[in-house]
Amino acid sequence: MTGTFPLSHPISVDEVPQGGATVKISADESERKALAEVYAVAGVDALDAVLTVKPWRRDGLSVSGPVVASITQPCVVTLAPIVQRVEEEIDLRFQPSMRIRSQGKEISIDPVGDDPPEVFDGDSLDLGAVVAEHVALGIDLYPRAPGARFDVEIEQEDEEEDEPSPFAVLERLKRGQDE
Repeated sequence: MTGTFPLSHPISVDEVPQGGATVKISADESERKALAEVYAVAGVDALDAVLTVKPWRRDGLSVSGPVVASITQPCVVTLAPIVQRVEEEIDLRFQPSMRIRSQGKEISIDPVGDDPPEVFDGDSLDLGAVVAEHVALGIDLYPRAPGARFDVEIEQEDEEEDEPSPFAVLERLKRGQDE
C-alpha cells in the first residue's frame, strides 16, 4: 500500500527493528481537509493512531493498534452538523506482492483461521493509507442526531377507485360473482 493518498506515512520494511517500533500518526490540518474530501464528509476534526509495527516472517510487517478520528457530517434527518467519533482497531499482516507472486500456488483461505496477509508493492508500506482506510470503514453512512426522527405521513387513497384492485376481482370470481 503506497501511493499519493492524502495521509501518507511510509515505513521501510528494512528500518523496522527486530523488536518492533511504535509509530504515532496524527493528521495535520491540510491532511484532514483532503481526507474530508475523500470521505465526502463536512470535516475531519482529528485523526490519530498509535501503531505497533513488527517484522513478520522474512520480509513482511505486522501492524496493530488503535485509530481514533472525529468526523463532522450532516444528520440525514435534520441536516444539522453532528460529530461522530470513529474508533477502529488495526490488526493486519502485510507481505510484499512479489513474494506472493513468486510462490505461484493457489491461496487457500480457512474461514475460521487467521486472515491471509495483505500485500504491498516495493520495500515500504504506507501506514497513513492503512489508517485512513480503517477510518473510512468506521464512518456511519447515515448519521442521525440524537432524538432526530423522520416522520412521514402517508395519505390514504379513497376506497372508491375507478378500477377495482386485481385481488378484489379475483375474490369476486372465486365467489362466482361476475361483473
